[in-house]
Amino acid sequence: MNATGTERRERLEAVRIDLNDVDTRLERLYDALGTTMKVTLDDLGPRIRRFTHRQDQLMAAKEELEQTASERTLHWYHVATTTYRDSWARGHSLNRGLSSGHSCGRFG
Repeated sequence: MNATGTERRERLEAVRIDLNDVDTRLERLYDALGTTMKVTLDDLGPRIRRFTHRQDQLMAAKEELEQTASERTLHWYHVATTTYRDSWARGHSLNRGLSSGHSCGRFG
Protein backbone atom coordinates (compact mmCIF):
# COMPACT_ATOMS: atom_id res chain seq x y z
CA MET A 1 0.00 0.00 0.00
CA ASN A 2 1.36 3.42 -0.86
CA ALA A 3 1.90 6.27 1.57
CA THR A 4 -0.97 8.29 0.14
CA GLY A 5 -3.47 5.51 0.84
CA THR A 6 -2.12 5.04 4.35
CA GLU A 7 -2.22 8.77 5.03
CA ARG A 8 -5.78 8.96 3.71
CA ARG A 9 -6.90 6.09 5.95
CA GLU A 10 -5.20 7.69 8.97
CA ARG A 11 -6.84 11.04 8.20
CA LEU A 12 -10.23 9.36 7.76
CA GLU A 13 -9.84 7.61 11.12
CA ALA A 14 -8.88 10.92 12.78
CA VAL A 15 -11.94 12.61 11.24
CA ARG A 16 -14.19 9.78 12.49
CA ILE A 17 -12.75 10.11 16.02
CA ASP A 18 -13.24 13.90 15.98
CA LEU A 19 -16.76 13.49 14.63
CA ASN A 20 -17.61 11.02 17.38
CA ASP A 21 -16.26 13.49 19.96
CA VAL A 22 -18.36 16.34 18.55
CA ASP A 23 -21.46 14.13 18.48
CA THR A 24 -20.90 13.18 22.14
CA ARG A 25 -20.43 16.80 23.19
CA LEU A 26 -23.55 17.91 21.31
CA GLU A 27 -25.54 15.11 22.91
CA ARG A 28 -24.41 16.27 26.36
CA LEU A 29 -25.35 19.86 25.59
CA TYR A 30 -28.81 18.84 24.36
CA ASP A 31 -29.27 16.65 27.45
CA ALA A 32 -28.25 19.54 29.70
CA LEU A 33 -30.64 21.83 27.89
CA GLY A 34 -33.54 19.40 28.25
CA THR A 35 -33.00 18.25 31.84
CA THR A 36 -31.58 21.24 33.69
CA MET A 37 -33.69 24.27 34.28
CA LYS A 38 -30.64 26.34 35.23
CA VAL A 39 -29.23 26.23 31.68
CA THR A 40 -30.99 28.03 28.84
CA LEU A 41 -30.64 28.04 25.10
CA ASP A 42 -29.03 31.47 25.41
CA ASP A 43 -26.32 29.87 27.54
CA LEU A 44 -25.68 26.88 25.31
CA GLY A 45 -26.64 28.27 21.90
CA PRO A 46 -23.18 29.57 20.95
CA ARG A 47 -21.54 26.29 21.94
CA ILE A 48 -24.15 24.27 20.08
CA ARG A 49 -23.65 26.40 16.96
CA ARG A 50 -19.88 26.01 17.21
CA PHE A 51 -20.16 22.22 17.53
CA THR A 52 -22.70 21.87 14.73
CA HIS A 53 -20.43 23.98 12.49
CA ARG A 54 -17.49 21.71 13.38
CA GLN A 55 -19.70 18.68 12.77
CA ASP A 56 -20.55 19.97 9.27
CA GLN A 57 -16.85 20.52 8.51
CA LEU A 58 -15.94 17.02 9.69
CA MET A 59 -18.75 15.41 7.71
CA ALA A 60 -17.59 17.22 4.55
CA ALA A 61 -13.99 16.10 5.15
CA LYS A 62 -15.13 12.52 5.78
CA GLU A 63 -17.21 12.44 2.59
CA GLU A 64 -14.33 13.88 0.56
CA LEU A 65 -11.87 11.30 1.93
CA GLU A 66 -14.31 8.46 1.30
CA GLN A 67 -15.00 9.71 -2.23
CA THR A 68 -11.29 9.97 -3.00
CA ALA A 69 -10.71 6.44 -1.66
CA SER A 70 -13.63 5.14 -3.71
CA GLU A 71 -12.35 6.79 -6.90
CA ARG A 72 -8.87 5.39 -6.27
CA THR A 73 -10.28 1.89 -5.76
CA LEU A 74 -12.25 2.12 -9.00
CA HIS A 75 -9.15 3.35 -10.82
CA TRP A 76 -7.06 0.39 -9.61
CA TYR A 77 -9.88 -2.03 -10.40
CA HIS A 78 -10.00 -0.64 -13.95
CA VAL A 79 -6.21 -0.91 -14.31
CA ALA A 80 -6.20 -4.49 -13.02
CA THR A 81 -9.07 -5.68 -15.20
CA THR A 82 -7.70 -3.94 -18.29
CA THR A 83 -4.26 -5.46 -17.72
CA TYR A 84 -5.77 -8.92 -17.21
CA ARG A 85 -7.99 -8.57 -20.26
CA ASP A 86 -5.09 -7.41 -22.42
CA SER A 87 -2.85 -10.22 -21.14
CA TRP A 88 -5.58 -12.77 -21.79
CA ALA A 89 -6.17 -11.42 -25.30
CA ARG A 90 -2.45 -11.61 -26.15
CA GLY A 91 -2.27 -15.17 -24.80
CA HIS A 92 -5.44 -16.16 -26.60
CA SER A 93 -4.11 -14.79 -29.92
CA LEU A 94 -0.82 -16.62 -29.39
CA ASN A 95 -2.60 -19.91 -28.69
CA ARG A 96 -4.82 -19.48 -31.74
CA GLY A 97 -1.77 -18.90 -33.94
CA LEU A 98 0.00 -21.98 -32.58
CA SER A 99 -3.02 -24.24 -32.95
CA SER A 100 -3.48 -23.20 -36.59
CA GLY A 101 0.09 -24.14 -37.43
CA HIS A 102 1.35 -20.59 -37.88
CA SER A 103 4.93 -19.85 -37.02
CA CYS A 104 5.51 -17.82 -33.91
CA GLY A 105 8.83 -16.04 -33.85
CA ARG A 106 12.24 -17.57 -34.36
CA PHE A 107 11.31 -21.11 -33.31
CA GLY A 108 8.68 -21.65 -36.00
